[in-house]
Amino acid sequence: MMILDNFSDKLKIAYADILEAMICQNTREEKDFDEQERLSERRLYNGKRIIFREIYDYKRNYVHKKLYPYGQEIVHLIYPIYTEQAQRELYLPIKERILALGFQPEAITKITVRLKNYNEKGQKLQETYNWCKGFFAERGSMGIDNIRYDDRQNIYSSEGFNAYWNEKRNILRTIDLNGRTLIEQSSWDADAFNTVEVYHYDDDKNLERKIISNREGITNIIDYYKRKSRVRIKKLNPKDPYKYKREGYTQTIKKGAYTYKVERYYYGDSTDLRKSLIVLDNEERIVREKKTNYITKRKKNKEGKQTFRNIKTDEHISRYYYNEQGVLTKEIHLSTDRSIELEVLLYNSQGQKTVRIYRSKDLKQEVKCLEKTVYTYDDKGRLLLESSPTHLTHHFYTLAEDYDEHLEITIKTEL
Repeated sequence: MMILDNFSDKLKIAYADILEAMICQNTREEKDFDEQERLSERRLYNGKRIIFREIYDYKRNYVHKKLYPYGQEIVHLIYPIYTEQAQRELYLPIKERILALGFQPEAITKITVRLKNYNEKGQKLQETYNWCKGFFAERGSMGIDNIRYDDRQNIYSSEGFNAYWNEKRNILRTIDLNGRTLIEQSSWDADAFNTVEVYHYDDDKNLERKIISNREGITNIIDYYKRKSRVRIKKLNPKDPYKYKREGYTQTIKKGAYTYKVERYYYGDSTDLRKSLIVLDNEERIVREKKTNYITKRKKNKEGKQTFRNIKTDEHISRYYYNEQGVLTKEIHLSTDRSIELEVLLYNSQGQKTVRIYRSKDLKQEVKCLEKTVYTYDDKGRLLLESSPTHLTHHFYTLAEDYDEHLEITIKTEL
């Protein structure tokens, strides 16, 4: 269940409204009333499945709002009971605000809301990200992300739910004073953590060992041996630490004005291979990246010996360009997998993205998608509009003393 302990009552009211608005499903409402004819419980169903619930506790003057996107409680908010007018003075319902902006419900294809709240020092405490495929669609999808920060602005908790995949995740980190992860606990579609990773560092703060455990015990021990510019990676057998597999290495090479960071390691069942290269300039800016994945095929030769062959499955190449002031001006990304994708990003002198060009071809070189997106900003440098031939995404900002809200509304331009 998601933890929203940094949210004020005002933000909890806002978040409850956003959650209910983003259910994106046909709903049936049921209400219960107490002996004084006060609303005691309100429920929303999709078919026979409950997806949202309000419970009013008048003795303690609290309301509980719960989200059950796929049968399990994901969010539980508790805050004082307010009159409708008092609640509206704190936060106007988001559906109402969107309709007041003049958007046609049938044209909306996606709505995103980001909330960030801060402490009295202006430090970010918590950040949520919610999206749905239109408030008024008969059927749709929704997603939730919740990120929490420590007092040094390190992310120590990340939770999420995706209704499209019907899955939830939870990651909790223990971080030291230098921002290094010491322990990471994670779970997928489970109420309790099912994977724990423990990190050990040497006296020079380099990663030395990672121990991975699940509910049955230690599953992997990975050691990192630093030798000058190269770090060798070995996977030990937890039941017999003297047996190991060489998983690969990382290496840093300095040549003239450039630094090359090379990685080569096996993953999965220790047969699939991944190679990567990162090139940095003398200002430690990335100028080039290349990542390639291979599947390792095994077969026996005529002599009966086992042979191996690496077959390339996909490749990703990126180039980055900067002006004399060191500001990023252009990115080019080329990916080959089941299709060939090219993405070009252009930036202005302030480092703001202004144009995105995207092209996708199938393996027969036939163009499947070609679009251009233009980005427009206000005089404060905030993104206002993303425009493409098929969609427009409008951005709206609300700045309060203790939180920020960023609302994005995407509409179709071809109906």
